[in-house]
Amino acid sequence: MIYLAPFEMQHFDDIVPNLRENDIQTIQGFDPVEYRGWLESFVADAPIATFMTDNGVAAIGGACRQWDGVADWWMLTSHLVEKYPIAFYKAAKDGLSFMVEAFEIHRLQAAVRQGNMQAIKWAESHGFENEGLMIGYGPDKSNHYRYARVRI
Repeated sequence: MIYLAPFEMQHFDDIVPNLRENDIQTIQGFDPVEYRGWLESFVADAPIATFMTDNGVAAIGGACRQWDGVADWWMLTSHLVEKYPIAFYKAAKDGLSFMVEAFEIHRLQAAVRQGNMQAIKWAESHGFENEGLMIGYGPDKSNHYRYARVRI
């Protein structure tokens, strides 16, 4: 069972040792201290949720607002999402819908690393559409696709 919980910084600390390989690849050079600082800088004003199980933190996801109505989606996942794939899918669907409505987001976009087929499948199954390839976008100069879910 996976349920949504209000995000707390401790959830980030709990998930770091259990991050899935695809997440670590997406953020090459991942520095937990630097990433924690980034989260702390906008946590009070950003929609962020923790996907919890009885066994701990399955994922953390949220959006960074670009301007009114537009935000970038991000997510960190642990191996627990593999243990509860259907529950995670449903919780993510509910979480995305809530965030889009509550924060009046008409365009939610995400960068998905080229070759990360699991993330591509996830994005597309949640209504995101591929808008094109961003060459050298990643911190390691890897290519990413720009995905967007637009509701106008």
